[in-house]
Amino acid sequence: MDLVQAYSSDSDIDSDSDSSLKEEAEQDKLPLLPPSLLDKYHIEPSVKKRKVDTMINRIWTSFIYLDWRLTARDRNTLSQYLALCNTKFKSYEVDFKPLFYSNFGTPLNLHLTLSPNLRFATETARDKFFSRLQDRLLDRPGWLDRTVQLQSQPTLLRTSGRQTTFLTLPVSFKLFQDYIHPIFSDINATLAQESLSLTEKISESFITHAHVSIAKTWATTLPADLVLPPLPTTLAIPADHRLQYDRNRESLTLALPNREMV
Repeated sequence: MDLVQAYSSDSDIDSDSDSSLKEEAEQDKLPLLPPSLLDKYHIEPSVKKRKVDTMINRIWTSFIYLDWRLTARDRNTLSQYLALCNTKFKSYEVDFKPLFYSNFGTPLNLHLTLSPNLRFATETARDKFFSRLQDRLLDRPGWLDRTVQLQSQPTLLRTSGRQTTFLTLPVSFKLFQDYIHPIFSDINATLAQESLSLTEKISESFITHAHVSIAKTWATTLPADLVLPPLPTTLAIPADHRLQYDRNRESLTLALPNREMV
């Protein structure tokens, strides 16, 4: 049998078949609707209007914090402490989830929050606010490199709805007075002077309890007077920490004054 001839004849059949299908498809095409009919029954989609409304009412937010890049030893210390607390307070159905690991076990940084969510009407106002804050920070006398010492006695902070309880490490009082509060004061002064943010002023009570959240739980049976065990060692945010703020999905750094200045 001539395979080449057989193959060629099969190809011709396929080609004829394709041609006939195309002809049938052309015959089956419906005539185009006249523009007058399209206009008559056209329904304008509401997507465009919703987008416009969303952009008009959109609020741009950001917040300021000190970034803490934990060492392997820090993570190990905190993990062991959480295991101790989960065992000790098992009767209260406590299950502290670490904030220094993601749900998939990826290591995460912790942070010391220096402001609540700051609200801005436009991106321009937000960027201008941080530019003015940067200038104000650099006008200050420089700080020496300093480690942000954290207290070894953790505390519990409950959300207003009491649905979530955070396990936190407070900042030492001396460091708060000498270092944290001056930065907070610059943030508040910039908010008051520039009138760029929809957040006019941050309450002093917000920063009074400056802390780092290390874990959270959804247990609702924790007593208010629960006594937590102290950490076996004192932890600290290293002196090379960064003062940062969020812009959309970026994390940007605010330069602190020359730390070599006394």
